[in-house]
Amino acid sequence: MFELNATIVLFVLSFLLFIKLLDGLYLQPVGAVIEERKNRIDTDNSAAQELARQSAREVEKYEEKLAAIREEAQKVINEAVTAAQGKRSELLASVADSGRKKLDEAKLDLKAEHKSLVKSLVEEEMSLVGDIVAKLVGRTASVSLDASAVERRLEEAR
Repeated sequence: MFELNATIVLFVLSFLLFIKLLDGLYLQPVGAVIEERKNRIDTDNSAAQELARQSAREVEKYEEKLAAIREEAQKVINEAVTAAQGKRSELLASVADSGRKKLDEAKLDLKAEHKSLVKSLVEEEMSLVGDIVAKLVGRTASVSLDASAVERRLEEAR
């Protein structure tokens, strides 16, 4: 069956020595390198997370500043729009006032012209009535016409 002799013991001892040497020469240095890399990765991850937090804080600060700037810009725009609307209202009121004044002046001019035309028509009508009466009667007849009555009739005919 199985014999236990010095060869097997020597073989087991040499195998254990080989494992110990392998562990000392290769496995421990490789393990140390792996551990060192793991530590470096952990350190780099921690640094990256800290940088990410810092950058997030900076982004938040910039966004707050940007929001404040946008708000200020909107206020300036609103003030400019309000000022422009006020100026527009003033100009429209000025133009409307000027238009009203011109319209009133034109109405007054038209009334004055109308009165002068009616007055000249009254005189012409009275002259025509006198001529018509003279032609109908055959001689010069004196016709008494009230100028204000003729003027009223002309106004009614309008």
